[in-house]
Amino acid sequence: MTRQHILAFDVETYPDSELVEATSGTDLAHFREGLKQRTGSDFLPPVYHIPIAIAFLRVDPVDHIDVEVHTGSLADERALIEVFWQRCNETLGTEDRATRNGTGLLVSFNGTEFDIPVLELRSLKYALRGNMLVRDPAVHFDVPLFLANYQPARRRGLRLLTLSKLTGLPGKAMIEGSQVQSYFDAGRLAEVGKYCLLDVLQTYLLFLRCQLLAGMTQSEYESAIRSLSFFLSASSDPNVKGAFAYLEDAVRNTLGVESVS
Repeated sequence: MTRQHILAFDVETYPDSELVEATSGTDLAHFREGLKQRTGSDFLPPVYHIPIAIAFLRVDPVDHIDVEVHTGSLADERALIEVFWQRCNETLGTEDRATRNGTGLLVSFNGTEFDIPVLELRSLKYALRGNMLVRDPAVHFDVPLFLANYQPARRRGLRLLTLSKLTGLPGKAMIEGSQVQSYFDAGRLAEVGKYCLLDVLQTYLLFLRCQLLAGMTQSEYESAIRSLSFFLSASSDPNVKGAFAYLEDAVRNTLGVESVS
């Protein structure tokens, strides 16, 4: 298969209680309670999410790997969003598909329905320029959307936790997404960053499984796993070390590769 520059990402968010109050006339707790009564879930719509952490995994066509983890206070929202668009522009290019100068692929887990809408809506707040290539399924590989054959109605049950457990990955082993707000409030943003990176790494590993399903050769798959394993085990980055502690056994023993040493 043709090798590309890969940019896998994930975003962690914090509720915009001020916007909730300004638009609903009630506080966040009551708004969530009403939302749950109406929809069965108290998960806020994308417009009410403030990005507080963004993690990236970049892989080039010869499997050179690096990661970035960016975290910030609520006041750092604009800077985090700007970093996201910068990385997208570097990987995907900035022009239309016919003439764009990028050669890359954006990879996410449910980015089409959550992460990208959050980043676009919050970019609207700051009058930031985005990159509409992220909306193109030829450029943005959304793992559950691919597995649902690009039919959103078939995505039911295709959660990161479920697919991770299915393939021998730890899933939400560090913290749960519902705990991000309390960790942020307690000043434990570094742990939120590690959690965000762990989700990115698992997203990339699920992406590789999808590529294998779609025609990647076994040798290409094993090479990609070995490169990731070497990077994770050799890195001195505290974010990588924190995430790898949960992934090591899965990478070495349960991903269909006999030896990654």
